[in-house]
Amino acid sequence: LGHLGCTPDALEAWDRAAALRPGEAAPARAATGLLQAAGRADQALAASERWVALAPEEAAAHHARGILLDQAGRLDEGIAALERAGRLAPGHADLHYDLGRALRRAHRDQSAIAAFREAVRLEPGHAEALSGLGALLWQAKNSAMALEAFRRAVAARPDHPVVLTRYANALHAFGRQDE
Repeated sequence: LGHLGCTPDALEAWDRAAALRPGEAAPARAATGLLQAAGRADQALAASERWVALAPEEAAAHHARGILLDQAGRLDEGIAALERAGRLAPGHADLHYDLGRALRRAHRDQSAIAAFREAVRLEPGHAEALSGLGALLWQAKNSAMALEAFRRAVAARPDHPVVLTRYANALHAFGRQDE
C-alpha cells in the first residue's frame, strides 16, 4: 500500500501486524521506511528505534536509525549507529558512504575520507562516495587526487548534477576549462 501512495493505510496495516506479533521487527522496518518517505522524520526515528530494539543484530536497522539521527542533527548518535551498522555489515558500500557524509558534517574529515575510500573500495563506481572523497581531498589541498576522484565519479554517473559541478569547478581551478 505504501508503494501505491496509501501511506496511512499501509501504516495502519503494519500497526495491526505489530499488535498481532509484537516481537517481530518487520512492522517497525516497514513503518520506518514509510514514515521516512512521507517526510515524518520524528515518527520514522521512533519506528527505527523500535526496529533496532527488536532486531539489534540487523545492520539495516542501525543504518536507517543512523541516517535519521544524522538528519535530525544528532551527529554523534548518528555516527555511532552507522558505525555499529558497519561492524554488522562491513561489505555494504552505501553504509560507508552514509557514514562518510555524517563524519564530514561532524568535521571529522580524516575519518570521512577513510569512510568514503572504504565505500569506493567496496564499489569502485560509487559516484557519490567518489565525489565526497574528491571534495574532502580538494579541501585538504590534495588537488591531483581530488581531480582523479571527480573524474572517476563523472565516469560512473555522467548525469549526476553534484558530481558534474564539482568536477567542472575542479577543472576550472586547474585552468582546464576546455575539458
